Amino acid sequence: PQEPIDALKQALHASSAFDVQSHQWRDIPAHMTIAEFLSIEESLTLCEQFQVTAPSGSFVCDKLSLVVPDEEFSFNEAAVFMLGATH
Repeated sequence: PQEPIDALKQALHASSAFDVQSHQWRDIPAHMTIAEFLSIEESLTLCEQFQVTAPSGSFVCDKLSLVVPDEEFSFNEAAVFMLGATH
């Protein structure tokens, strides 16, 4: 669901990790990347191919990584946000 993800994004964007001037924040909806360097058409074809055989269910997410592109558009991890209770 988009609403809880948007609330999490808003909370993260309010944190000190997002004070860095070099990061450009855009209002991009939450999404998952199937594979880098595939066209939208190729991604949609993969979705169709795996629709019947792909497992479904849920997963645990215990951290989020902030990744930002460098000058060559290679993405690098700039910060890690741990989610949930700390031990």
